[in-house]
Amino acid sequence: MSALSVQLRSRTSVEPAADAVIVRITDPGLFHVPLLVLSGTRGFNLPPAADLARLRRFLTYGGLLLIDDGEARPGGAFDRSARALVQALLPALAPTAIKSNHVLYKSFYLIDGPAGRSLAAPALEAVEQDGRLLVLLSPNDLGSALAGADERSLRLAVNVVLYALCLDYKEDQVHVPFILRRRRWRTEP
Repeated sequence: MSALSVQLRSRTSVEPAADAVIVRITDPGLFHVPLLVLSGTRGFNLPPAADLARLRRFLTYGGLLLIDDGEARPGGAFDRSARALVQALLPALAPTAIKSNHVLYKSFYLIDGPAGRSLAAPALEAVEQDGRLLVLLSPNDLGSALAGADERSLRLAVNVVLYALCLDYKEDQVHVPFILRRRRWRTEP
């Protein structure tokens, strides 16, 4: 069982599969998973138009695609291919840096930024539509850090999973005083 699965089972109410499940764009079960992860260390070709349309539908129907750059090299071959994929999938939208106050950073753990094997870039980027993340670009090789059970990376990964499952429920006003108290900020009575 992966360190992330252990963390999800022991700290949250999420019951993950024992191991990661490989899901291809053409799999009938594609629309039954909330989160897809694309990770690599080399450039890749764009999928055929029919597969792009299916993946676009997955994203617009509520799915989240995490693209993890195993090269941890902005502008590298994998990064260029990933950005070409995002452009082909969502041509009207462009990735932007995620601000430190985004709900992603407080969906379970209160964290203040990206994590990974190396901090090749100071921010995660995302393609967002109507206030919801469709694609999350992690430039810092999150997967390798998870394999090494890096605590900060595990916390980010748990947040990504909870965001994919629950979206922005932590933005609900009911949660704000609790979050502020956890951060030791003053709340109004």
